[in-house]
Order: sequence, then structure tokens, then C-alpha cells
Amino acid sequence: MLYEGIDLGQGHPPSNAFEIHICKEGNPPVALWGANMNFENIIAAFVTAFSLVLFLISLNSYRRARKMRILIICVAFLLFFIKGLVMTVALFYFVTLQSQIAYLSIIDVVILIMLFVAVSVQK
Repeated sequence: MLYEGIDLGQGHPPSNAFEIHICKEGNPPVALWGANMNFENIIAAFVTAFSLVLFLISLNSYRRARKMRILIICVAFLLFFIKGLVMTVALFYFVTLQSQIAYLSIIDVVILIMLFVAVSVQK
């Protein structure tokens, strides 16, 4: 059962009233905010938010310049954002990243190829 910040009788009370926790039945609670927040959650959220900002900036640049290399970079940042969402969902819903590592690696390879092509394109 999921809960936020209060004990619902499932045996996983939050350690601090100012923390927000989620819990899936049979798993320990994960702190979304507070002193016990997982470092992985912070990094995944930052990478996801930062890649979204970079995507929006590059999309705005493409609308102004209409250059193919900017469009390729824009799509690369979009893929990076999608990768961040997959990582974030995996962390918050207790899915092991080991099962997602092949997909995430494929996305990384595609991003690297797109960035190489963007640098290599002449016009």
C-alpha cells in the first residue's frame, strides 16, 4: 500500500514528520523528501529536469535557426530526458535498474551517435 508521511498500519512509519515517504507492500519505504532521501533519487531527478531544460532551450534554438544540427541535438536531449524518466520511474517503483540496463545503454549509444552526427554535419 502506498502512503505519504503517515503510518497506515503497514509497519513502515516515517522517521520524521517532515519527511515524505512512499511504500509498496512488501518493500521498505523510500523517502521522497527529507533527511533519509536516497542520493540516487536526487541525481535522477536532477538529470531528468536538466535534460528537459536543455531540450526546451535547443527546441527554441531550432525554431529560430532551422538548422539540422540543432534539430539532431534537440532530439538527443529529448532521448536523454526519456532516459531520465525511465530511471526515475525505476527508482520510485522499486524496479531494479539491472533489468533496464540494456535499454538504457541502447539509448546512450543512440544519443552518442546523434551528437557525433550533429558535430559532423556541415550545414
